[in-house]
Amino acid sequence: MRANILYMKLSIILPIALLALFFSLAPASAQHYRTVHKVVPLHSEQTFYLNGTMSLGGKPRHAVRIDLPPNTVEWYYVFTTAENEKSSGAREKIQLAGQLVQYFGKGFLKSNLVGIAASAVGQIVKPSGVAVCDAWLTDLEGRNQFFETKYMGASWTYDRPKRYYEEGSVQNGKDGAIRIDAVKSGTVYLCFNNSALTEGVLVNFEAAAIVETREYADEWVATGKEEIFQDCMEKFVRKDAEAESVCHCTRDRIASEHLPSVWTGFSPSEKNYQLQSIRQQCLSASGYADKSNAKARIRAIEAEINGLNAIKDYKGLAQKYQELLSLGEAEEENYYWATWFLLLSKQNEPAKNVLYEGMGKFPESTALNKNLAHYWVLVGRFKEAESVYRRYAGKKIFRKWRFNEYALSDLDWLESAGISIPEKEAVLKLLKE
Repeated sequence: MRANILYMKLSIILPIALLALFFSLAPASAQHYRTVHKVVPLHSEQTFYLNGTMSLGGKPRHAVRIDLPPNTVEWYYVFTTAENEKSSGAREKIQLAGQLVQYFGKGFLKSNLVGIAASAVGQIVKPSGVAVCDAWLTDLEGRNQFFETKYMGASWTYDRPKRYYEEGSVQNGKDGAIRIDAVKSGTVYLCFNNSALTEGVLVNFEAAAIVETREYADEWVATGKEEIFQDCMEKFVRKDAEAESVCHCTRDRIASEHLPSVWTGFSPSEKNYQLQSIRQQCLSASGYADKSNAKARIRAIEAEINGLNAIKDYKGLAQKYQELLSLGEAEEENYYWATWFLLLSKQNEPAKNVLYEGMGKFPESTALNKNLAHYWVLVGRFKEAESVYRRYAGKKIFRKWRFNEYALSDLDWLESAGISIPEKEAVLKLLKE
């Protein structure tokens, strides 16, 4: 009986203990993986010459072996024709893989965009062909049929492989960009044939595949954010709704300012410093902090701003001006400098958020609208920027500086901070009008 009771206790305790051990060993950062698609070159800059069918010497047929990589979702080949190696078209490079990378951006395709539409395939740049040839997509058996001869090798048994895929095959084509998604695995062959009797043709050929893969995404997931939230809550004696609000703010700010890989790379002391610093900002913004210390902190921040200005620490300046705003120092000038230094430290989206908050209080502020126009330029939306520049042209900022002159000097300042300005010439022309 006692043995049965002991067995029953162990059967309850052991699963609980193992479950607790699993959660203690599970990585808090919870690495996040996502499906991406990459452009993989299959053949680059392959050129071959096909003799005329009746010409002596040389061969009118050629086959290219294509080994499709694992997880291919679709693949492409491009060919063009020229009379000979000295023709202008023969010297032009197609660079198919590079074109696909540029078209989709940085070599990665979102899964819902896989499959280039016919209009997009038509955008692939290639030299125009001058002579016709056939290209038959087939397997190994079809490839062998293609080269089978009769009558002591005097003629070909078949004018084309008996087995071939209609998708991917071209007859009497001078050039083409072809997409294939029906055949996505194994080894296939492209069999080229010159059907002309006497004229030879030079074929320039390239191929590339789109491959699906899994890779680490440096993005925050729920478990990582929850860990920060709990670390913040441990600092409070009273874990009430106000404390939760402060820790939600702390968690969200850390997630917006640091990538997960950067955060996990911090030492424990650096993490604690960052957590305490941002938590203090959220405390001040919420009113939860002791208001008696607010004035002393404002004076300290103003002194820190002077020092940061001297060393041109734009990121630090942006943080200090945001802290002033969180302490209730919500003047137009503080909104202006907070957004300007956010732009200078390449924090465009945080700058937009602070701009919208400031313009909610000062909607006709010339200074804030100037920063808004700069924001639109930096994110590549010139039309929105143009309407703001034109509206405030000629007005004064803080009753001292003219809008256009100040905006022009800002461009120099941005470039000195290592920031490139999209459509710079158009912006300069507009501000100098």
